[in-house]
Amino acid sequence: MVELVCVWSNCRCVGVRILNEDGYVPYESYVGFSREFWESENWLSVQDACACIRVITGKPDPLPQDISAMTPEGSFRCDNTFEFVGKLSVEEKSRFRGICVQTGFKSVAIVPIRYRDKIFGAIHLADEKERKVSMKMVEFIESMTPLIGEAINQFNLEEEIRDSESRLRSLSSQLLNAQEKERKRIAGELHDSVAASLSAIKFSIESVASKMRNGEAGPELLEVLISRVQDSIKETRRIMSDLRPSVLDDLGILAAINWFCREYQETYSHIHIEKKIDIPEGKIPDSLKTVIFRISQEALNNIAKHSKAEFVGISLREVGSMIELAVQDNGQGCDLEKNLSEDGSRKGLGLLSMRERAELSGGSFSIESIVGEGTRICVSWPL
Repeated sequence: MVELVCVWSNCRCVGVRILNEDGYVPYESYVGFSREFWESENWLSVQDACACIRVITGKPDPLPQDISAMTPEGSFRCDNTFEFVGKLSVEEKSRFRGICVQTGFKSVAIVPIRYRDKIFGAIHLADEKERKVSMKMVEFIESMTPLIGEAINQFNLEEEIRDSESRLRSLSSQLLNAQEKERKRIAGELHDSVAASLSAIKFSIESVASKMRNGEAGPELLEVLISRVQDSIKETRRIMSDLRPSVLDDLGILAAINWFCREYQETYSHIHIEKKIDIPEGKIPDSLKTVIFRISQEALNNIAKHSKAEFVGISLREVGSMIELAVQDNGQGCDLEKNLSEDGSRKGLGLLSMRERAELSGGSFSIESIVGEGTRICVSWPL
């Protein structure tokens, strides 16, 4: 596209700047510009004062000089920047960075790139010769920018889909590994507790049965085994509860969160939990209740394993037309880029799992973390 614009305009230098999430407008592609020019201009942000920024933000200066260089479609065009700048006062010059003039570009044009009604970038044309960007040429490029914007948006969507597919493949692989580890853990618990208890009970019953057949004991010896059976039942219920608490199905998500917080507080007594629930049970769709519980469970377990926090706040509330779940701690924080990477740790798997649960259920997931200050996870769903 840059090469095509270069041919259409016959300008020596052409670049495409795209506004990113951080408010910067780096060159995604360019031809003709020197390395020095690129380095001085590439990290321009919407906070800077420059004609490029006013075009991308759609906010031209009300000064006559600025307005005279703007087209009806919001492009900036100048046949001779030296003459243009020479007519400006010192205060007016402060509204321009002047890098194009310092580089020797006399002809300059900045054309906004739109997708529907939104400006998300600009095409920058420059040449050392004057009158290289005629009004007719700028109007032609303006007529092409909706198609250019559509193409760039489509490319970005495809890139996001590829990233999403890559994350899903990575998550799927990690989840399979986690599933196997969980199965191994449960098998170990069943072997060490329930199976061991049942074996001991079986041996005791056989011993009592043998004594009863020989008339050496009465049925009262069986009463000794009742406490062992009760302990086995209790242990089995604990394992079942870890897999899926019955309170979630019997009493609902609010009761399940309260129950889990109590259990969590007993297990991790050094962590103080403060919970705030400000939404009635009936407002929460059944399809979200398990999702909310699992995300809350994963978030709190992550805190216990990795954060070294002393305080956790969990809230579930109705905010406008949204359901919002937030979990915040005062722990050591983390490097999000590292933990959310494909080869991240178990904590990274937990974060990825929570994000995928949120997005697959129609919600949005966000996380903020400052090393040394803690982490806040927020998930919201439309009502």
